[in-house]
Amino acid sequence: MTLATKEQPGRRTQEQRSHDMRQRLIEATIVVLEEDGYSAASVSRVVEQAGVSRGAYLHHFPAKHDLMVAVGDALMRAIFRRAGDAVLSVQESEHRFASLVRYLWRDVIMNRDGQVFLELMQAGRTDQDLVKAFRPLTKRYMRLFEHAADHYFEPVDGRHETLVEVIQLVNWSLRGMLLDAVLVGDLSFFDRHIKMLIELASPKIKVRKVSGPPPKTADWYRET
Repeated sequence: MTLATKEQPGRRTQEQRSHDMRQRLIEATIVVLEEDGYSAASVSRVVEQAGVSRGAYLHHFPAKHDLMVAVGDALMRAIFRRAGDAVLSVQESEHRFASLVRYLWRDVIMNRDGQVFLELMQAGRTDQDLVKAFRPLTKRYMRLFEHAADHYFEPVDGRHETLVEVIQLVNWSLRGMLLDAVLVGDLSFFDRHIKMLIELASPKIKVRKVSGPPPKTADWYRET
């Protein structure tokens, strides 16, 4: 006689079902934010998009703030992974700084996750709790690039602060371009400006003679 204590193949545990429901609601919210914006991301709209009951929504996220923090965390994790890919791709390029900037624009900033996260950041202007929750995530995001910058580049004037400031300035500039993208429409319009940004920032840093990714890069960038 066999004991019937083992989970039957294909059956999900309560913990798995709960996790799947949270992910379903988070993904539905990302779709709503992308299509309709923060102000339209109501309980009714998210429930409709997710195809679940209002009770299921409220069980996992009693308040809109709770849901948005979870969405922001999920978006930032996705951005971390994509940014890690950007950093790893730099080692394959002869023109490392230019390649990094263009990758960040195309595959991190202009990616759906980057655009939706910026929507949430804009909403934070009137939601200080949201800003407070996101601040540690954005700091970690910048540490990722500082880590890569220290490995691949060095400042011309020998100051670590200059290197960090250049990387931050590039990040802010690309985000600013994204804000105007909806008005411009044709994204090729930004190609010349990104080239100009690279040309302006490049004299401040020089490429180190190193090969391969930063130590433990793959693990560190994917630990999120």
